[in-house]
Amino acid sequence: MGTRTFFSRRFLVLLAASLVLASVTNFVVAWTLARLMWMKTPLPQSTSIDFGADVVNLGGYNCVGSTELFWQPQSAQNWYFNPQRLDANMNPKPRPPEPALSKPWKTQSLPNWVPGWTGFDSLQSTPRRVEEVWACAQGWPLRSFHCLFVDGSLWGTPFRLTYSAIGGVPLDNKIDRHAGGATFYYSGLAYSPIWSGLIGNTAFFALAWLSLFYVCGTRRKWWPAPGRCSGCGYDLQGLKQSVCPECGKSLHTPPQSP
Repeated sequence: MGTRTFFSRRFLVLLAASLVLASVTNFVVAWTLARLMWMKTPLPQSTSIDFGADVVNLGGYNCVGSTELFWQPQSAQNWYFNPQRLDANMNPKPRPPEPALSKPWKTQSLPNWVPGWTGFDSLQSTPRRVEEVWACAQGWPLRSFHCLFVDGSLWGTPFRLTYSAIGGVPLDNKIDRHAGGATFYYSGLAYSPIWSGLIGNTAFFALAWLSLFYVCGTRRKWWPAPGRCSGCGYDLQGLKQSVCPECGKSLHTPPQSP
């Protein structure tokens, strides 16, 4: 009974350690892959939706370990690339109130390929609907964290891009834009959970850590059961010799028969 209790306690401790390590691994893998942006490819789906007051372009990119989708109102794009944004001294002007905000918007259903974690559906009813917004999901093998990048850029000299991250930590407060460019590289560490992916990834990594503990000899060497060899787990009860007959390990205090 004592040996069974010992093994149960040991399994619970290892399970708890595996879950903690799995949570850390989940963050490390998600953030590392999101930063590297391997194999970035455009999503096959893209569309433009007319909301009455403005037309919004929807699309995105897939990378290994991250997915990015954009909400690009044409009013924002027209302002970003308007030469009148600079005054006589080449300083950027603040963006005036957008007329599209005061006009009635037609609520539209978004395509099925736009996931709920983007928040684009609720964006229709907020003032940010006239701003460029990027939604980013990070994690592998499932997407487990997400955040929003809100573009608050102003053209200046040199051209710069500024943005804020909602549900994440921006890694670069300013990123260079090329002069003819509409190529944006938002970078940040997402921490808002996507629960289905978070639970799935945690279970996946916890199983990997438990398997690693077992393969590395946790069961026999790192935490030997009472009355067993610390080298191979051989049952030493009733053994009088000072060397394990299974692996040859020296026993400092050979167990005696009760």
